[in-house]
Amino acid sequence: MKILAESQFVLSEPLRVMGVAVSTKPVIPELSCVNLYAKGGNLGYFATTGHLSLLNPIDNSGITIEQEGSILVNYDLLVAALSSIVGPISLYTTDRNLIIASTGDKRISRRLPLAVLDNLPNPAVISGIPVVIPSNKLIEVIKCISFAAIKDGSRPELRGMYIGSMSMCGDGIRLACYDLTTDASITISFEAISALQQLLTDDGDISITVDSWILVELPGGKEFRFAGTGELFPETARSVVDALSAKTAVAVINIGTKALYRVFNAACTFTEKAAVYGIAYVELLGSNGTVHVKTEVPSVGMFEDILDCAYMGGDFTVLVSPQNMLDLIAGSSSEVLEFRIYSSLEPMLVSSPDVEGWKVVQGVMANSRPQEVVDNDDF
Repeated sequence: MKILAESQFVLSEPLRVMGVAVSTKPVIPELSCVNLYAKGGNLGYFATTGHLSLLNPIDNSGITIEQEGSILVNYDLLVAALSSIVGPISLYTTDRNLIIASTGDKRISRRLPLAVLDNLPNPAVISGIPVVIPSNKLIEVIKCISFAAIKDGSRPELRGMYIGSMSMCGDGIRLACYDLTTDASITISFEAISALQQLLTDDGDISITVDSWILVELPGGKEFRFAGTGELFPETARSVVDALSAKTAVAVINIGTKALYRVFNAACTFTEKAAVYGIAYVELLGSNGTVHVKTEVPSVGMFEDILDCAYMGGDFTVLVSPQNMLDLIAGSSSEVLEFRIYSSLEPMLVSSPDVEGWKVVQGVMANSRPQEVVDNDDF
């Protein structure tokens, strides 16, 4: 293989996104590599972690392919080599190495060892009827509900997001939903969602084809493939949202996101310090049209504040996690959130007047707040 490029940017920019399909701690060393290929006058990158892969064609503008070929090199080494050379470059291979050199100064060069190309799996072949979704709409859906996905491996059945007419994501404590007009019906793993967030742009449409693997075709010719997963969210999850929506709330409060952030960001610090005592929540008390936020641990201190809000309904007391409140703010682009509160034992229903179709079933703490026992000192 031999390639001439007018600038290192034409190769390093498309390489940047390939990191989503490169394993950082692979069992097979080749999975930490990227395949650079030049075939039929076309140039591109391919990488895979084993359960997801990305094919990324490169715009040939500013590139001359003098000799075609296909090589496999370590991703981190290739990024470092390309980004550290300024100006026009040449890439060519020897029997065991890839040489990257500056065409302006022959003394500036990088030598990267080649890996065994045969050990890299080929892209999965996917057939089926594609479904088209506007890219900007999928970006909005992911932003609004991905905060509710479980991030660790404690509940494998919840490590993902369902994309459909009612897209959903939940971790057992909360369930975030977003109404989406689409014929798609797929479940995407959290790893694939994280990768998609880095690949999606505000322009154009994406095409999704579902088979044993799932193919997402993105603008610019990118092909993102990932392994299909089982159904994560049963029909009963939808019924929870419908049941709460139809139920009469004890209280309905509308709170500005700036006020929420101001109070609960500070409350997070108190609950983090108090976690040693088993306290990871605050009391939310509503009475006479005023909502109080309160938590107290003698060895840590007391936190008390009043939320500016519009309040309708009766008195209530619920225990909530400050971090959950901050997650709600991050998942909504609205300036106001509506909380429908039913009882101290039932989840709240959170929605936004500015984001139609977005709802979150937010669980509350059912236990009474434990108090730290402090002995009275005799002086």
